[in-house]
Amino acid sequence: MQHDSADTPHRTEPEPDADLVEILKSTLAARRAERSQYSLRKFALDLQIDPSLLSKFMKRQRKLPLPRAQSLSAALGLPTVPAQSTFAATPAPQTDQTLDNVVHFEMLSHWEYFAFLNLIELKNANHQHASIARRLGLSNDRIETVIDNLLRTGLIAIDEHGRYRRTKHRLTSTDDRESIALQIGHLDEMRLAMRRMRETPVEKRDYCSMTLKMDQTKIARAKKLTRAYVHELSNLVETEEASDVYCLSVQLFPLTKE
Repeated sequence: MQHDSADTPHRTEPEPDADLVEILKSTLAARRAERSQYSLRKFALDLQIDPSLLSKFMKRQRKLPLPRAQSLSAALGLPTVPAQSTFAATPAPQTDQTLDNVVHFEMLSHWEYFAFLNLIELKNANHQHASIARRLGLSNDRIETVIDNLLRTGLIAIDEHGRYRRTKHRLTSTDDRESIALQIGHLDEMRLAMRRMRETPVEKRDYCSMTLKMDQTKIARAKKLTRAYVHELSNLVETEEASDVYCLSVQLFPLTKE
């Protein structure tokens, strides 16, 4: 009687109507039955895919771009991608959007979201989660949370090459209105600015301030000038050769009390 080699994984034919998720689940179960220590991380390594992305796809929490699904199918020994599998669409045409203080509270109150959105647009940006986490000085878990929230709110999508793409050309917040989310966000950036002052060489940063007398009738004009400066600076530095992400923060506040 012929026996299977102990070193050769037993292959099972997928059900005719099974989609890629079900095939992945059954394949993982079969390998675990043969090797009790076989983990999802090892499964992802064998399939050459990020473990967190594989986990979310198998839980139907994340879609895959077609090329990634094709490579998975090939790694599983499937001749074609299962017909019932669903994949991520190419991002919609970019437009501008004003963020809502309630819907986008998490994004407005933490710097990581805008940093991520700019990082993925850098020249030769690496979209692997570990690389993004390293460049932003964050944990992999935090990057996963940021990506999940951006996908859920439709502010990013995954293109046909498996890379993240912004779905909005420009994001803005409400102007001259009280916002708890924005206040938390500004405080978050101030704490970050304190750390970066100590960590960043002086030639790669610029901190400046001025104490001045203020004519209260000029406040509105002064605010318009600071916004114009911000846009002018962004037009200067945001070129196709950009290789880093910076934070430009401007504060104008009274030192005297009425």
